[in-house]
Amino acid sequence: FVKTVSAIKGMKGLYPKVRQILIEDKANGSAVIATLRNEIPGIIPVEPYGGKEARVNAVTYVIESKNVYLPENKMFTREFVQQCSAFPNGKHDDMVDAMSQALSRMMAHKTHEKRVKQPGIMDFFSKKPDKPKSKIGNGERINVI
Repeated sequence: FVKTVSAIKGMKGLYPKVRQILIEDKANGSAVIATLRNEIPGIIPVEPYGGKEARVNAVTYVIESKNVYLPENKMFTREFVQQCSAFPNGKHDDMVDAMSQALSRMMAHKTHEKRVKQPGIMDFFSKKPDKPKSKIGNGERINVI
């Protein structure tokens, strides 16, 4: 619980323009929501539907159609790809689950039409990205599932 609250505060500090923070309203998530709701604006409780595998399967088309951008060489990239590669049999799958819920929400709310400009956050788009100006941190398109 304490680590989760600290991690959310840390991420909000890194990305202050983020307006929505989705937290599963299950297990310790309910306590995290109660603790942070009055401290950080944009806390949204979410009720996940189905199991993790079903949620990932529901958004696989977005990934397979190459509408997901994953930046190269960010501190989370290697671990994220490892979790996706090992899913559903890996020891850890929190990032995969978060990705599936984010993609599902974005597709349902059509926020994928707006490009995310903050570095280090997955950039979802419905058109080809602009041509990179340099080779550092431009990322690559990959199919993770």
